[in-house]
Amino acid sequence: QTMTSFISSLLLLLFFTSISTSPSTKLTILHTSDLHSHLAGTTPTQGHFARLASAIQTIRQKSRNVLLIDSGDATSGTLYHVISQSRMYKFSRNIEMDLLNRLGYESTVVGNHEFDAREEGFLELMHDFRVRKEMEDTVEESHSVHRTRLLCANMHSKCDNITKFWDDYFIKDLDGGIRVAVIGVMGINSASVTAHQRKCLWFDGFDDENQQQKFGEYADKIRSIATMLKKEHHVDLVIISAHAGHPEDTKLVDVLNKSCQERLVDVHLSSHEHEETYDIHPSGTPISQSKEYGLQLGVIQLEYNKETKELNVLNRDIVPPHRITLDGIRNQELLPYHIPITDDIPKDSSIDQLIASYDQLLDESYLGPSGYKLNDVIVSLKVTEVAPTLFDFCVHVCTILHKMLDLKLANRGDPPLDFVLMGLHQFRLDETFFSHPHVNSTNFSFHDLFRMVGSGEIGPSASPYLFPGDSLVHLYLNRKDLMKLLNTNTIYYRFVNKLFQPAFSDSLQFKERWYGIPFINRLYDVKIKGRPIEAFPESHMFHVAVLDTAYRFLLMVGQLTRGLINFDIRDRFGRIAPGQRTPFKPVFLLTEFFKDEQHHKLSEKG
Repeated sequence: QTMTSFISSLLLLLFFTSISTSPSTKLTILHTSDLHSHLAGTTPTQGHFARLASAIQTIRQKSRNVLLIDSGDATSGTLYHVISQSRMYKFSRNIEMDLLNRLGYESTVVGNHEFDAREEGFLELMHDFRVRKEMEDTVEESHSVHRTRLLCANMHSKCDNITKFWDDYFIKDLDGGIRVAVIGVMGINSASVTAHQRKCLWFDGFDDENQQQKFGEYADKIRSIATMLKKEHHVDLVIISAHAGHPEDTKLVDVLNKSCQERLVDVHLSSHEHEETYDIHPSGTPISQSKEYGLQLGVIQLEYNKETKELNVLNRDIVPPHRITLDGIRNQELLPYHIPITDDIPKDSSIDQLIASYDQLLDESYLGPSGYKLNDVIVSLKVTEVAPTLFDFCVHVCTILHKMLDLKLANRGDPPLDFVLMGLHQFRLDETFFSHPHVNSTNFSFHDLFRMVGSGEIGPSASPYLFPGDSLVHLYLNRKDLMKLLNTNTIYYRFVNKLFQPAFSDSLQFKERWYGIPFINRLYDVKIKGRPIEAFPESHMFHVAVLDTAYRFLLMVGQLTRGLINFDIRDRFGRIAPGQRTPFKPVFLLTEFFKDEQHHKLSEKG
């Protein structure tokens, strides 16, 4: 009887223990976005893949069930990308993707800047993925070898010569019995800005032929895959890794989670906007985008109950500090949802040495004929003394380019420029300079200046000394068409795409009224070199310079505005003619300006 009583008590204890024990599993998602080849960070103290590697490794050591995901635009933005894109090296692998693989990324997504070398350059850039896909089709690859996956569920090919070498999603079974799927997509805006660079590849969500955004098509594609994953593959959590930012991310979660009885999208990882964002959707879905260039590592710590399907974001209220050490990462149970990658985090030695070898390769094999080295200090600046905001500093750079290009064109017999136009999205300087005005003067190297103004296309089969990035294009417009240009560029970013905010050299001033017809008459009191635009004859030819990417945008204005706005680009004599591409790259004009300025200062002291 005593034995029977003991067994009964034991069974009762086990019963209540099983009730009280929650079948919950913890999961940590680490994520980055818009790395843009910034292997060595943005300044000596900010970013760097070797510091990123140390932070990732420390979190892996303290946590189980860690997923590391990138959301696109991992390439293009520094001279390191030349190694990946150019065919001139025997060492010709995609070094950005190689580093993602070394750091243990599960996946990355196709971003719009992966098309900077147009479609043929994209295919060359993704050569390793294409070869691997062919091998997987014929030989079963060892599961012990880690391979970062390339995802893009809404990308398709209409050409027979391009077979699918990317995946729509991947599924991973984690400790604790939960199954997770990651779906990768390119957002609608990202697809739209690559339309002129593609011939065979197309995306759900954007009609290339009619230049139309189709959000319903985009959402339907993701809904169908997510539904299939949960119903047929019994996936517990669906993570969307999208090269898309606000408002596309919030709108997608709104639509997909409201259309289902249960939450369909459990996590949305955003990118493309180059903004730090973090929000918990009313449905409980975290929407997160870490800072660009590897300046932050996004962290989402989750607890999932498989029985109740309850998802809890454990670190939702842990606000990012300005700095954190490895000990801070190691000892805190709950981590900030965005970890700053600064010099408080030591560099992983193996990754640091690898990046140093790329520096040497660029100095010896690429920059040699230019007379510069990657890390040559060109100028020391306290940025906030030059300009108080990023936009103002961009105006300052446009003004320098205006001055330097005027000198170059004058030697060829061209008249002076009236102004230089540059999109803020083409200008890449870390906002940290302006959010911390107490920062002392910063040494800008040749590579720093390239990062600042080196965006743009690079030919897929570039010759060894064809420098990447946009050249400057100069063109002429009459007064009527100039006003169309100014109205279109100034209003397009406000109503259509905030990434395309224009900045002009200081020779151009205007005001914007809150009323009026967008693209037509929102601007007034326009002055060029202090002279009201009405004082110029209607037939006057205004001389304008823009970066190559902006020039291609001008050629598409009629299509983008559905014929509402059309203007004619002309030559100096008023004849309709295409703009003239110059051989001058902004990075060399800036370098020449700062070196001359430094020389004059030294001469004055002498």
